[in-house]
Amino acid sequence: MKDFLNRLNIEKLQDFHTRQKLLSYFLAVISVIALFYWTQTIISTKRADMQAATVATKERIIRVQGEIQKLQDKQQNVKLLSTGLQSYIQIMGQNMGISAKFVNIKLINSVNRQEQVSFRSENLVYKDLSAILQDFEQYDNIWVKSVYISKRFDNPKRLDIAWDIVRAIQ
Repeated sequence: MKDFLNRLNIEKLQDFHTRQKLLSYFLAVISVIALFYWTQTIISTKRADMQAATVATKERIIRVQGEIQKLQDKQQNVKLLSTGLQSYIQIMGQNMGISAKFVNIKLINSVNRQEQVSFRSENLVYKDLSAILQDFEQYDNIWVKSVYISKRFDNPKRLDIAWDIVRAIQ
């Protein structure tokens, strides 16, 4: 053991400057090790955060792609009226056999790529009203802007209706 201590040169450790130098080296080595450890910890934490953000972004992208696919599927099933709205209403009345009940069909000047028609239907039964609404409902670019329904004074089972119908122009 003495040989080992002699080899270490213990007497040199008695010198203050030598001890201070050894302690400085030891602290420098510990500081470098701690620096690498903390750097690695920070980098791995950032990497984990980035991976979590990437997974969340991929999930959002998949969700948005699903929504886009739903919209595309819905768009493929869309039925649009391509003819003029005024002629469509006249033809619809003829097809239902109630064209004589449609009066005052007027094309109203519209803006924002919309075509608007105003007309009155007189002496309708409830079945006719239902058929007209179902016919409008089959097209995705037609909607009823306003409707005013009143019972007839001579027969409360019959209706007079004032319509404002709009068609979106593609």
